[in-house]
Amino acid sequence: MRVASRLNRFRVRCVHLVFCGIIFCAIYIVLYRDLGISLPAAELYNKPVEVPLRFRVADGWVWKDDIDYSGTVRNMINTNVIDKTESNQSNNELPPSVAQDTGLDYGQGRYLELEGVEDYILWQKGYMEPTKKQVNRKIRSCKKAIQNVLFLKTHYTGSDVVANILNRFADLRNLRIALPSGGLSTFYWPSRFHWKYVDIMLLDGTLPNILCNHARFNGDVMDEIMQSQTAFITILRDPVSHFEVTFRNLDFQEILEMGDQQYPFLKFLENPRKYIGRAIQRKRFKDSLNLIKNGMFFDLGLRTTDYHKPEMVRDAILDIDDKFTLVLIYEYLDESLVMLKRKLCWELDDVVYLKFHYQLHGGRTYQNTSGNITEQIYRWNNADTMLYQFFNETLWNEIRLEGKEFFEELHEFRTKHKEMEHDCLGKSMNLAKIQLNQAVSSLNRYLCEKMLYRDIEYLHYFRRKMENNKRRTPTNSIGSGNGSSTILTQGSAVKPPLQRNETDTGSVSKR
Repeated sequence: MRVASRLNRFRVRCVHLVFCGIIFCAIYIVLYRDLGISLPAAELYNKPVEVPLRFRVADGWVWKDDIDYSGTVRNMINTNVIDKTESNQSNNELPPSVAQDTGLDYGQGRYLELEGVEDYILWQKGYMEPTKKQVNRKIRSCKKAIQNVLFLKTHYTGSDVVANILNRFADLRNLRIALPSGGLSTFYWPSRFHWKYVDIMLLDGTLPNILCNHARFNGDVMDEIMQSQTAFITILRDPVSHFEVTFRNLDFQEILEMGDQQYPFLKFLENPRKYIGRAIQRKRFKDSLNLIKNGMFFDLGLRTTDYHKPEMVRDAILDIDDKFTLVLIYEYLDESLVMLKRKLCWELDDVVYLKFHYQLHGGRTYQNTSGNITEQIYRWNNADTMLYQFFNETLWNEIRLEGKEFFEELHEFRTKHKEMEHDCLGKSMNLAKIQLNQAVSSLNRYLCEKMLYRDIEYLHYFRRKMENNKRRTPTNSIGSGNGSSTILTQGSAVKPPLQRNETDTGSVSKR
């Protein structure tokens, strides 16, 4: 009798447990899946997030996000289950090129099933929901200094000059600057930009005024993390010198195992598929090789499979023209900076720079490149060539519209530039041993010190400065110079901007 009674009680408890489990699961599904309720911000940032395999140095592989994703349904893929070991023979086979007409295999087919889902993995249900929002477009006029700027850095185009200008501008006005998460110096380049790559904790729940570290363009997501009516700018360089500088300074000759060559890039252009294919087979395809063809347009977000689709290249150029307030040109940097000053309603002092940045980060080129080689480089970098020609012409068309006052201001800018360079550097023009002129006036000392900062130094400086500001400021208020605020409240991490600062911008064009 007692045994039967105990058995009945055990059965009742089991039924209760099962019933409670069903109720709990039902509540979870309704609240977190169907209603889209996400984790509170505090829990979100404390929760460890799986990092895709491409960002793990130990794996020694790179998978591209530039392949056409042909699937109609984007099923979530757990990248951790992909077998990337030496024993997996399917990984060691060189797949057919996705872009057959280029004669080049980037190895995209290796992880074809992942194309198009990289962002989707980060936008999981309950983690981040896309929202309909205002899109930043070209700012055509301003009445006061624009303080919200995104600079899309391109490699080996003198972009460190512009980055230094923006860093100084943010520093002197105590503006918020977006910094990469994880202690990195880039926003996980060559991956497309995602707001998750920004150190949001340093921003203390606010939106940044300035973003100027290396990131691969992703307009929609950049709009999410930046203030509305942010001025987008970038810089380009002649594709021939850009290709030469990139090839030499990123050691492509060594990576591609080309041996001793006077013009290794010319040897490469004779049979690019051979060298790229060999690098993939020997697992030497480094992130930097993304810049071996149309490197500037790669930074600006064009898919590698669209390089030889003229209509796609033209559309991408027009999209950039519609969104970017100004595209600077490396060969005409002074003219570009004076135009930047006018577009953003800044002062000439805001855009003065030291030439050593321009010379140091412009990179070294090969000498005596013949006309035949030049044409080959232009053809190889066909998309970059179209991009550069369009915006070089655009810059000079805008300069002509400015009238003679522009050239008077350009002369004043160059005079001011020489005076500042003499005051800051004196006779110390050795790029390897550049240092501050000890006789610099006390008025200019602080400015000169900041003008000598390299990108990585400014990165460390801002991290320290923002961490100190966080410790001094207990509340989630913006510390920008204009005193406005934009706050990320609990649960708002699913769509970063809830409120936006509308006070620092000029009028914006409407499509």
